[in-house]
Amino acid sequence: LDGLMPIVDFGARQPLYVFIYSVAFKFFGVSLLVGRLVPLVSSLAVAFFIYLIGKQIFNKNVGLLSATIYLFLPLVLIWSVIVKTEQVALVFVTFSIYLLVVYLNARVQRRTWLTLAGICAAAAFYIRQPTLYLPLATVMYLLIFTKIKIRERLVLITHYVLGYLAVVAGFFAIYFKRVGLVDILFSQ
Repeated sequence: LDGLMPIVDFGARQPLYVFIYSVAFKFFGVSLLVGRLVPLVSSLAVAFFIYLIGKQIFNKNVGLLSATIYLFLPLVLIWSVIVKTEQVALVFVTFSIYLLVVYLNARVQRRTWLTLAGICAAAAFYIRQPTLYLPLATVMYLLIFTKIKIRERLVLITHYVLGYLAVVAGFFAIYFKRVGLVDILFSQ
């Protein structure tokens, strides 16, 4: 990025996606190979989180089978070396879901897991806009399917939302120094 903050219409590609590629290019050099390495590593990371989710909910065998099936899906095989936002965003989506599952299955439930899940959900959004389904689905799940008092549900949702908003506030602060308030509020 040559030290410049990109102020462009990212469309579905959000700033964190651009920053991730900038870091990869800075460390490994600018080449198509490095560009393809990011989604490849992302696909492997997604499979790892799928394994952890399956292991957390069921057992190691289910986790391993789930990750293997994921890795051999035709679109995953194709997208694993194509420079697209989906694979990179899915890393944060699956990590967020894993943190939610860890919270729900923990004997001692620490709300920090939900805050971290919210942070990962916001990171996914700042990679690819359509991942906005994740916080909505998580909030709906916490509201409808948890078997606790409504007040406690709202506390859990608050922790999740605070994690999400922390990332939003961070990006707001980064861009606020470089562009005006109107540009930030009306940008994607």
